[in-house]
Amino acid sequence: MNFIWVMIAAMIVDIALGDPAWLYRIMSHPVVYFGKIISFFDKYLNDWQLGKTTLIMRGYGVLILLFLIGLTLGYGLEFIFSFSLFLLPIKIFAISLFLAIRSLYKHVRDVYDALNIGLNDGKAAVAKIVGRNVTKMTEITVTRAAIESLAENLSDGVIAPIFWYLVGGLPALIAYKMVNTADSMIGHKNFKYLHFGRASALSDDILNYIPARITAALFWLMALLGGGINKAGRLWTCLWNDAVKHASPNAGWPEAAMALMMEIALGGPRVYGENQVDGVWMNEQGRKILHRADIKQALKLYVMSLILVVFLMLPLGLIYQL
Repeated sequence: MNFIWVMIAAMIVDIALGDPAWLYRIMSHPVVYFGKIISFFDKYLNDWQLGKTTLIMRGYGVLILLFLIGLTLGYGLEFIFSFSLFLLPIKIFAISLFLAIRSLYKHVRDVYDALNIGLNDGKAAVAKIVGRNVTKMTEITVTRAAIESLAENLSDGVIAPIFWYLVGGLPALIAYKMVNTADSMIGHKNFKYLHFGRASALSDDILNYIPARITAALFWLMALLGGGINKAGRLWTCLWNDAVKHASPNAGWPEAAMALMMEIALGGPRVYGENQVDGVWMNEQGRKILHRADIKQALKLYVMSLILVVFLMLPLGLIYQL
């Protein structure tokens, strides 16, 4: 069974099962173990008294170790799974654990369902998927945050793992997830991690560079198929003008593409902790007054993008089979 069919099967398993509760009553999710490794290095090597240069060098050393651990785990699993075709279902299930297709849909859908109950419930739900201060959020900003999280995580939680598996199998997939987890834990631009986490943040940006643009390309293709050359052209213009202005070198691409597809504006001001960040608008001319129903539309685009991914992978699988 070639690696493209394996990934399609893993996507189907993740959609069907997500993160099975029965499994996590027995063991933790693999990313939890990655987090424990990262926390160990953080606890014993990240000392602000050491100074900028030392912390940066330690951060790069930790990153290299994490990357090597990921590669070693990946090669070890590939070796074990190569013994017998009877292990293929286990391999497919293992790969599915590193995808976030169902869980991402669920978390964003939970925000919509919570908003239907009340604004405070919506704030509590969106706080689980974004790092913003939700205290003064309105339905508009809760909705915007949920859609932005959906767009960004489509890229780094779904497309990137698929991409890196197709590039380098389990070693590349697990190494990517290790770096991505490190970025989420220590890749912050605050006093504690500005220097120690620099390597993790930079590496995550590099590893997500292509997947973010693939995600935007998926939206462009959907725009072409659904709205013709005119909408596809407007989406390209939006990407060219807005995505490159985003604070992140990658997040702007899926966000700008989602914004244009929905004819809404994403980005803009948001609050982290006590600080307001005046982010640039993605598709600023789009509608800024958002409603909870917009989350459902965004989820439909999310599902359509996944269907498109499978349809694009099918002929590749056939070609590789031949």
